Amino acid sequence: MIIGDGMADAPLQALGGVYALCNAAFTVRGALASPVGRLRCLLCLPWMFLLVHLCYGAGTLAGLPGAFRLAGDQRTKGYAGR
Repeated sequence: MIIGDGMADAPLQALGGVYALCNAAFTVRGALASPVGRLRCLLCLPWMFLLVHLCYGAGTLAGLPGAFRLAGDQRTKGYAGR
């Protein structure tokens, strides 16, 4: 069976949908728990959640090459297992 190009985006769209649902649920939960400024929470929290996750993802991607390089250096110098 050959999967067409339309199916290639399905996992990404599914994860985006799950993220959007979780984002909405946590936003509503946070806004309802706030004693004041509920409208402000409803407007700001989704963007804050998104920006935090984008920053963490970018930091992880930027740091991975250095982590792999460090692990490779340790293996070649005989530090592995100590």
